[in-house]
Amino acid sequence: MVYTVIVLAVVALGLAVLLLRSRSQVKSLNANLHQVREETAAERTRFESEIKEKDASIGELETSAAAATTEIDELKTSKTKAEENAAAETERADRAVKDVATTQEELLSNQAKLDELMIQNNALVDDRDSLKNEIESARSAPALVLGESTRNGDDASPIHTLWDLEVARSERTWRHSVAINPENDPSPFDETDDPVRLAVEIEAAALRETVGSFITVDWQAVPVADAARRQLVLRVAQEMLAAASREPAASTLTATGDDDVVLELTQTDDEDQIINLIPPTIDSDLVDVQTAQGLRITVRSD
Repeated sequence: MVYTVIVLAVVALGLAVLLLRSRSQVKSLNANLHQVREETAAERTRFESEIKEKDASIGELETSAAAATTEIDELKTSKTKAEENAAAETERADRAVKDVATTQEELLSNQAKLDELMIQNNALVDDRDSLKNEIESARSAPALVLGESTRNGDDASPIHTLWDLEVARSERTWRHSVAINPENDPSPFDETDDPVRLAVEIEAAALRETVGSFITVDWQAVPVADAARRQLVLRVAQEMLAAASREPAASTLTATGDDDVVLELTQTDDEDQIINLIPPTIDSDLVDVQTAQGLRITVRSD
């Protein structure tokens, strides 16, 4: 009995010790659990704080990204406009370069024309001065006899020089008022066998161009050989053409004759119609002026 009690007491003591040890372990475990819970809560709080900070950073980054995207779009738009403006400026610059080149070509062309006109003007001045000198020489020379070249002098005589100047004047009239391409077309006097007829036709063509007169030439006279007589026939014809150019009606200057040259003005549309013109005043036995049936002038051979 006593043994049993002792055994039970020992067992009870052992159980008490185990219970006390278990309680101590439970307290230790509860303390560890509480510490773990506190540390977990602190970690959770820290993680939540970090998450909030990350979310805020992400929001800022997203805002910055949106702003950067907007700025990129604006830069792209500005780049497109700048490229368009650059292309337009390049095109305007190319046009300006072409305009400058065209202007330079026009200036060079105008300068060449001006130089040519200056040369022509100088030539005209020289011709005028030479003609004045020849006229003065002719005034002081002996009387001329038509058809007698020995008395008029050789080819270097004043009358031949005056005829050459008259031809030069007619050629100049042709180039200024008649020729289609005056700079390149050859002179018609280089190939003609009747320079008097050609000079009269040029005079009539020039009057048609400059004053709009309706004058034609019907030349049937034989060519004139003597230089003095050539100039006389030409000057008489020029006076008649000048008188006819002031008439509104169309007219024809007809030239006939072998030795004597007969110059007659008639109305082109009606040959029976008389043209009333004031005849030129010519005080010479070599020229016969008739006005009974219109204007009819005969240039005698001697």
